[in-house]
Amino acid sequence: MSSDRLAGFPVVAVTEGLTLGHVAVALRAFRVAGEAQTFLLPVGGVGTIGPDAIMVESSRVTRPVTAADHPAAWWTSTTSST
Repeated sequence: MSSDRLAGFPVVAVTEGLTLGHVAVALRAFRVAGEAQTFLLPVGGVGTIGPDAIMVESSRVTRPVTAADHPAAWWTSTTSST
């Protein structure tokens, strides 16, 4: 699922049957600390998010973190400042 589709997505508590709100910040990438390096996993590369792990099809969906990467580039605010 792309980050754009998550923006504004409802967050629902299944047990209570309540809509808690809507996604206000959507990630563009996860910063992942591996054994040998830190890398980025774009949200579009995520296959599924389970209770114990994030699954991807292949390590090829990741890319190394570079000096040009800044944490602000990893998320998008979906709220407007008016």
